[in-house]
Amino acid sequence: MDAWLKTHAFFVTAVCGAIYQAGGDCRRLSLDNAALELFVTAVSEGFGVVRATGLPVTPFSLKVLFTWLPRSFAVGYWRRFFSTSTAEYIFGAHARAAAGEMLEVARDCRALAQTAGVDAVSWQRLMTSIESYARSSPASAI
Repeated sequence: MDAWLKTHAFFVTAVCGAIYQAGGDCRRLSLDNAALELFVTAVSEGFGVVRATGLPVTPFSLKVLFTWLPRSFAVGYWRRFFSTSTAEYIFGAHARAAAGEMLEVARDCRALAQTAGVDAVSWQRLMTSIESYARSSPASAI
């Protein structure tokens, strides 16, 4: 359970950070190749933090997508996904409503990365997006 929760925390904060960077718009994110590459790199770095703590990345499907397959495959996958109404339903609406929660989860992830001694530079860039979005979001309880 600990491995799944930590994997999920890095994944969901990277997703939300990328969505926030795109102004809260999944479709806009799907059109921004640099943002998608940053997102994929950030998730991979976050998973590196999980591994550095001695835990496995789980579920296996995310491990494969972000750490085994070529980065271009993952970027293409997420480009297609974020362009759908499903992405808006699964991630977009929740991301916009949960900026304060994402900030708290991201802070926990940052502390874990520091403890593990992993820089996670791309993930940190998305953390900045979370902080900015949370400060400006009326839905945020900061």
